[in-house]
Amino acid sequence: MQQETPTTPTEARVKNKRRISPFWLLPFIALLIAGWLVYNNVQERGTTVTIDFQSAAGIVAGRTPVRYQGVEVGTVQKISLSKDLRSIVVEASIKSDLEDSLREGTQFWLVTPKASLAGVSGLDALVGGNYIA
Repeated sequence: MQQETPTTPTEARVKNKRRISPFWLLPFIALLIAGWLVYNNVQERGTTVTIDFQSAAGIVAGRTPVRYQGVEVGTVQKISLSKDLRSIVVEASIKSDLEDSLREGTQFWLVTPKASLAGVSGLDALVGGNYIA
């Protein structure tokens, strides 16, 4: 048995499949997650308030919390000297859901542990460190 080769040339049929490769799904999901994280970060950043103190003993940028009635509502972002070098300027970021309760002239104070003959105050600052209330 001999195989015969056809005398007429055969043509290949090429079909263009225009589908998106499933490998593009992973970068798309990563992009969605990154977008969600950026959006969340912007929403949680909140309002920046500037507070003047005479002393910044125990305040650490990025670590010292701002508390309201025992609940952490913000964090100290930056500490600097005032232009006249007489006070310490602290910039704190307050959560965005408390933005409406902030007013010009709101008073803040630094809570530190103190012991005297009258008693002990600020024990929570002894364990967790100083904080701004």
